[in-house]
Amino acid sequence: MKTFLKYSAWVFIPFCIYACFSFALKNWIVDDAGISFAYARNLANGNGLVSWPGEKPVEGFSNFSWTLFLAFFHWVGLFDPYLTPKILSAILVFISFVLILSISKKVTKKILPGLGTNLLLAVNSPFVIWTNSGLENALYVCLILVLAWYSLSIFKQLSVRKIVFLSIITFAIAITRPDGIIFSIAFSLLLLFNRSKAKWIFSYILTTIALVGIFLIFRYFYFHDWLPNTYYIKFDQSPSHENLLDKIRYLGFSMGGKWTIIPLIFLFIFSIIALIPKLKASNEYRYIHILFLISLSIFFILPSDWMGELRFATPFIVLSYLLIFSNLFILLHIKMKGRASQIAGLIICIGFVVYSSYHFNIRTKQFCKNPTVPFDLVKTSFPDRFNSYAEILQLENASFLLPDVGASLYYSKIKIYDAVGLCNKEIRLKIPEGKLALQEYVLNVMKPTFIHLHGRWSTMYSLYENPDFLKLYVSIQSKNDKLDNNEFYTVTSGDYLRRDAITSENYKACDSLFVSTFIHY
Repeated sequence: MKTFLKYSAWVFIPFCIYACFSFALKNWIVDDAGISFAYARNLANGNGLVSWPGEKPVEGFSNFSWTLFLAFFHWVGLFDPYLTPKILSAILVFISFVLILSISKKVTKKILPGLGTNLLLAVNSPFVIWTNSGLENALYVCLILVLAWYSLSIFKQLSVRKIVFLSIITFAIAITRPDGIIFSIAFSLLLLFNRSKAKWIFSYILTTIALVGIFLIFRYFYFHDWLPNTYYIKFDQSPSHENLLDKIRYLGFSMGGKWTIIPLIFLFIFSIIALIPKLKASNEYRYIHILFLISLSIFFILPSDWMGELRFATPFIVLSYLLIFSNLFILLHIKMKGRASQIAGLIICIGFVVYSSYHFNIRTKQFCKNPTVPFDLVKTSFPDRFNSYAEILQLENASFLLPDVGASLYYSKIKIYDAVGLCNKEIRLKIPEGKLALQEYVLNVMKPTFIHLHGRWSTMYSLYENPDFLKLYVSIQSKNDKLDNNEFYTVTSGDYLRRDAITSENYKACDSLFVSTFIHY
């Protein structure tokens, strides 16, 4: 609490800048966040961690702690899908800015590097965008910074109680994102660099394994999987194994344009050098470099993200800025004496902030013109429209298969099936078997009342190639869409209604619904 109050005033300006950049996004929430919203609501309502009441539990989200966090606000009746996640994320960002200042003081004995870090984060498009997306990014970064701050605070005087609490923080990171468990390595490596404290490694590893092990056992018995269903899907379907150089170039955009890959390369070299035992670097300095290298490795381990603007690089961006300014300050302090080093550091910091403000302002505006799958757009496109279809046709127990399920799960009055497979384990298991297995499962086992497919999902299912499809379904509307901007390859996208849902009672309603597209067979 003392740390929070001590540094809060220094956070005011960076946080106000962050808020201004956030306002540019208005009410944008990415549709994937709606999956966590729906799971959280179902849990709060007593239906369990399920995508739809009555369905078997499938872990269709990869942010367990964030989902629990949101479930609490559903439970107390304070959840709004547009306001609540943004307010919570803003609070977490504010706490993160305070922690960055405190960590900067521990590493460099000054808060100037932390102030520079916060100013740059406040204008950084990937950081601003994904901490406003409704996803777990703000919580994930905040917990990693709590881990760094607490590790450095207790390192000089360790005890069993402190080690257990540190393991709890590590566990919280691991259940916020499964790849977060890799951050548990950081403190173990720091202990290895200090022989007198190496005896604590066993206690730390044992308690961390115990906590994570209990959670994994819960996950297996509850969801019948060792990892979230989303991980199996994303690693199978994502174009993750792209050229390494392409991924390195892409990472350069985390802090600006193409040229920023140069300081990142130097930062990587600095980090490797910092781990050389003979250099006798301070524990604080070495630990931040270890965390940076872990965040870098996680970015390359994870599959490529179709959402753009480096969603998986949020921790890397934070730690990179902190290290760049820490290294810069230490270097200037060595070369210059007195206030000269601080003045030089301030000038360089202002230069970085000015450039970043200009560059990221352009990127933020571009993103706002074409944001990643907006939650409200999916709401109006699918659940609102198909809820009205079901009402017009007076359908009870209707169901709907589609790929954009965030807002659909949250707002739909009819049962939702996830065509991507994130929330549907059966579809996930059928995908490797090929199109025929998917078609058989959808048409003869799942039997959704409505189907909507577009783009790559139309190609993946290729229902229009199955001779039974038009016998079982009638097209409400369909069209040929270009796939991946390839002008020579088109796929059929559209909305379809199962024929056995058409009865003598709703026949006239069908005519008015389909207009001229209703075909009699």
